[in-house]
This record gives sequence, C-alpha cells and structure tokens, in this order.
Amino acid sequence: MVIFFGYGQQIPADTLLFSDPHEELNLPPLDSLIHAAIGHSGSFSYYLYETQLKEEELKQQQKDWFEYINITGDAGYGQFDQLWLNRFSYDYDYSLLTNSKQMRYSAGIAARIPLSAFINRRNNIKIATLNVDKAVQEMEQAKEQISSYVIELYFKSLSDYRVMLIREKQMESSELEVEKAEKDFIDSKIPFAAYSSTERNLYKAQIEFEIAHGEFLESLAKLSLITGIQLEYKKL
Repeated sequence: MVIFFGYGQQIPADTLLFSDPHEELNLPPLDSLIHAAIGHSGSFSYYLYETQLKEEELKQQQKDWFEYINITGDAGYGQFDQLWLNRFSYDYDYSLLTNSKQMRYSAGIAARIPLSAFINRRNNIKIATLNVDKAVQEMEQAKEQISSYVIELYFKSLSDYRVMLIREKQMESSELEVEKAEKDFIDSKIPFAAYSSTERNLYKAQIEFEIAHGEFLESLAKLSLITGIQLEYKKL
C-alpha cells in the first residue's frame, strides 16, 4: 500500500510517499500548524485589531491635555518708530527717534486647564489602560483556544489514521478468511453456517473500516479548515 499525503505548496516527493502502512502520518510540524491556524483565525484577527484600537485610544487619552494649550503667532512688515535713549552723564540724557521698515515676529503660548480636566484625564487613562489589558487577555485567550484545538485535531488525526490502518488489516484478513471458507464449503469441509458466519465477519470488518476511514478524513478536513493549509490523503 502506498499513501500520498501532501500539504500547501509543492513538496519533495520523498516526504509524500511511504509504503509501510504502520508509518506515522506525514503531517506538517505541530508548531507550524498552530502558527498557521492563529494567522488564519478570524476570531484572533478580530481581537488583534481590537487590541490595536484600544492602544490607539489610550495614546489619544494621554495626548488630550494638548487641547487646553493654545499657541499663537504673528508676523508683520511695515514702518515702525524706535526711540533710543542714552545717558552720557548723571545730568544729561540723549534720546533719538528713528523710523524704519522692519519685519517683526511674535509668538505666545497659553494654557487654560480646569481642575476637573486633571481628574477626568487620569480616570480616562485608567479606563483606557484597563481596556487595553482586557483586549490583550481576550487575544491571548483566543490564541490558547486555537492552539488547544489544533493540538487536539493533530493527535486525533494521527490516532484515527492508525485505527483506520488496523481496520483495513482486519478487513483484508476477513477477505482471506472468506476466500478460504468458500473453498472449504465447496469442498464440503465446513457447513454453510460456518461459511455464512465468516461472511458476516467480513461485512462487519468492512463497515468498521468505512467508519474509521470517515473519521480520519473528518479529522483531517477539520485540521485543514482551521489552519488554512490544504491537507490531502490519497491511497494510490
């Protein structure tokens, strides 16, 4: 029996084929599946964006006090008078009035911060910080849930695969027993009841194999769905 199992993009053939039915399923590494599932998860993306939004809200709260500060500036060009005063001695002052064109600049800053603004700002920052912490916890919780589910599906896929192989071997053994029983019945070595019982065992083994096969494919499909990686199983 040869099994083909592939995932994602093109992978070297020697990692996809094996002939021993008792070999482990060639799944991608568990940490790679967890990483892919987290990146593929809509719930994790939601909590990630929610965390980023809360962080921006916190930054905004920390900057809100700037709205109470006014900065003014002015510039003008024109004719300005200037008075110069000089003292040459204790009993003689000299003054000079001049007139010239000049470019003058002025700037100022004013702050009007009510007392309530300090209290409200502190409370708002505290609330925003708590919202950030809550969003981070929700994001981490979603990450843990996704990781836990991937781990569960990973080992269930391996277990279901091994059970399927066991059921397949049982079915193959039952087929051989039916062939032998049929020959013995034709040769009158066994009664019809014994032959019929052997056939019933084969039908039971076939049903058990189909159930195990379906459970394995279901586990693999769920793992593929949550990780966003195309996982395929084909018997060649």
